Amino acid sequence: MVASLTKGNSDVYAMLVPKDEPLYEYFADPLNGAGNFLLERYAPEVEIDPNYSEEGVEKLLTALDSIPQVSIATFLNNLMQESFAATVPSKFDRITDDANDDMKIKEEHVDECLIANNGVLYLLNEVFSPAKFSSVAGPVDINENMRIMKTFINDLKYNYYLLAMDADYSLVVPGDNNFVYYDPLTYGNHTVEDRMVMYALHFDAEHKDNNTKNPYLWHEKLEIDDKTLEIKDTLSTVKGYPSNIASELLEYLIIVHDKVEPRVHENRLYYSTKGYGTIKVDARGENIKFYGGEQLEKGTEIVAVDVISQTNGNTYSTAPVQESTETVLYSSVPTPPTKSIYQNMLAHADSETNDGLYEEFFNLCYPRGEKSKTLKDALTAIHKNIYDESIPEDTIKMYSIFYTDGKMTNCVPFLNTYHYTVYIPSNEDIQRLYGLGLPQWTAIENEINDNPKRAMSMIRLVNNFVRYHFQDQSVYCDISPFFVPNVDGGKDYEASLATSLINNDNGRFYDLTVKSEGGTIVLEDEWVREGEVNQWARVVNTPAENENKTWNVMCRDCKGTTTIETSSYSVLQPIDRALLNNSFFGYDGRFARFAVTGERVDTMSVTGGKGGFINGNNCYLVAKAGRIPHSTDEEPQPEGLSNVEIAYLMQPISSTDAEWNSDVAREALVYDEEGLPILISKEGYRVTKTVDTRYDEVTYDYYTVAADGKNYKIKVSNTGAEIYREEIINESDVESPETGEEGSNGENSDEE
Repeated sequence: MVASLTKGNSDVYAMLVPKDEPLYEYFADPLNGAGNFLLERYAPEVEIDPNYSEEGVEKLLTALDSIPQVSIATFLNNLMQESFAATVPSKFDRITDDANDDMKIKEEHVDECLIANNGVLYLLNEVFSPAKFSSVAGPVDINENMRIMKTFINDLKYNYYLLAMDADYSLVVPGDNNFVYYDPLTYGNHTVEDRMVMYALHFDAEHKDNNTKNPYLWHEKLEIDDKTLEIKDTLSTVKGYPSNIASELLEYLIIVHDKVEPRVHENRLYYSTKGYGTIKVDARGENIKFYGGEQLEKGTEIVAVDVISQTNGNTYSTAPVQESTETVLYSSVPTPPTKSIYQNMLAHADSETNDGLYEEFFNLCYPRGEKSKTLKDALTAIHKNIYDESIPEDTIKMYSIFYTDGKMTNCVPFLNTYHYTVYIPSNEDIQRLYGLGLPQWTAIENEINDNPKRAMSMIRLVNNFVRYHFQDQSVYCDISPFFVPNVDGGKDYEASLATSLINNDNGRFYDLTVKSEGGTIVLEDEWVREGEVNQWARVVNTPAENENKTWNVMCRDCKGTTTIETSSYSVLQPIDRALLNNSFFGYDGRFARFAVTGERVDTMSVTGGKGGFINGNNCYLVAKAGRIPHSTDEEPQPEGLSNVEIAYLMQPISSTDAEWNSDVAREALVYDEEGLPILISKEGYRVTKTVDTRYDEVTYDYYTVAADGKNYKIKVSNTGAEIYREEIINESDVESPETGEEGSNGENSDEE
């Protein structure tokens, strides 16, 4: 053989051959034998001592005859290598298994090497199992009570995903006898039919294929009572399974573990699934119990009747605790939550009919009034009053926390097929914030007709406040402390997680800092108060009996018509105080709305940057109101020259104050982004900043409107020592900020 190789002829084969004792342990040892599940399935009647003996070998050979040839072939194919040249000891690290993963064979695993005329045999003291046997999907492939899940896994090619030996999974496999699935689109506000629908899937000997005579998968579509869950009618009986069910369930029944905690254990309850959902697993008792969101809603339990330990995780065979009857079917399938954020919040949003725990926050998310029944009504009226035209649907969607269209009903439109946490401040703290200027719906309603721009600004503020309480990643109060895995393979017990509120200064989402403390989750927001230590907000995870009812509440927002197209998972967590950041407040410590261009407002109620009055008081920057053209129809704007409209307002001052009546006409000033002082018009109208980049040195000019209605150029001193009015500028030289067309790039323009 060596001569033939040196002559450049064809390669020969190599085979990895386990010796008798390790092969015996592989099949006969119920604790450590990776192939023992094959004997349990196909030869349960053969009793084999796990300790190696000649008698045991004889029994094992008898038992192996019962294993189907296809399974034996899978085992042998993993050990047969097509090339000896590719399996010499120096290339052991390149040998792969049936999943194309490193087989991890080393020289110390080889006891002896035998040379034959067509190849080489490596005699091994270790058995290298095929990934198909070692993976969590292995037991599903052979178990007679797992044929429904086997069909799902193979049809959707999840078998390749589950073969990954470098991953850690928990695969939940409902038994065929109780495979019941409630269609979430027929629950409550997701209803697409005038009835609640349940699917019962079956794989039994009574339904066989006419050609192959093999049993096939079929299902019943049943109408059930939404309260008692009793079967009211059989709507259809169909071969196969509903197309949306397989991927829907597989994404929820595969728990993906991190390397620092690779298996289910008794000190943790909440685990993330492949599809971003969360499943509750209680391993503290004699039997491991599984709770999907639906089980937590109904108070039902699913138990693991068998746990099979595999190389890349555990496979759990599950069954319901309750026995099914002729009229009520209990499921072995842990299933996602059926209620949306809206539905779960609504259940605690009315102090007259329920506990009202979420009432004030829900009212901010879902305003209802006498003049404008819904947020859509208010936005429609505001837009009509400002622009005298119909409002675009996208604008309504942008400002809605709960939105309804043809594919969603009262769902959160800015969630995006991920998992989230919704923090709900206490009623008492939100009422405290009303006193600091957080707009209430009644106040917004009163402004819709008389001051629609102000009403729109107030809606923006409420929307920003609410979005700051929606956070990426579902965070649960658990037995063990909160952590996120780090790149070094350890745990970080504190993390910065993004909210759904964008910081317009840098275009990024505001963060919250999250950690565990005192048996709960605590949060640090970005509200910085000079001279004060920020108090962390705390998740109210009491009383204990309210777990999964008022805290750790699982939600799912679904989009779809007859089938679920996309969905997002969330958890509701009540907190003892609202989350705040500096963008919400003016320098008087009150909530500051976003003033719109050209609007006369009380400066104490608007947001802005701090500058200095000449007399030492404070003034406020209202908004960067957008760009305006530096051109006319006759004279196009030169390249490199642009006007930026900046709206400034100042703190109110007495009209008799000597500062306003002095001969030098000193006025208040603020500082722009370059640190240069800018003169303010007494009336609080807009200032236009002209940026000229046509020459080596970038220059800035500022224009405003004085009491006489004319345009004045403002001279800017680098030191701010002398600020005065220069000559009157001819109106043809610069377009008045009062009449200039507003551009589309403004951060706070009039457009919603």
